[in-house]
Amino acid sequence: MAQGAFTGEAQQKAWTQWVRSALWEGDLDRVIRAFQEYAGHACAGEAASKAVTYFTNNRHRMDYPTYRARGYQIGSGTIESGCKRIATQRLKVAGAIWNEENAVTTAKARSALLSGQWEAITARREHSSRPLAA
Repeated sequence: MAQGAFTGEAQQKAWTQWVRSALWEGDLDRVIRAFQEYAGHACAGEAASKAVTYFTNNRHRMDYPTYRARGYQIGSGTIESGCKRIATQRLKVAGAIWNEENAVTTAKARSALLSGQWEAITARREHSSRPLAA
């Protein structure tokens, strides 16, 4: 969006950093107003309008100061890495054909193993008649 609104690279970087700082501080109203200012712009209008819609619809998910205070992850990197390690590396092997139930069971088992909880979970399972996949 900044590339369409500003011709100079320094202006683009400054505006982008300003918006990131406002997001980090949890000031979504300021972020939305910043994009609204460019919604009618010839080059940045469509991107700005989409950003206004996105931030307005997802503001309840963007309370970053609270999330940081509670120690929550903000970026998607942790989740993406988990998906890769738990699912992709095990389920996407040559010639494998999975039904949903078996894929879920395998993902749960791999998650327990990789998180260091295998022993605790298998010990609980030995004392339960309920299957792991339930």
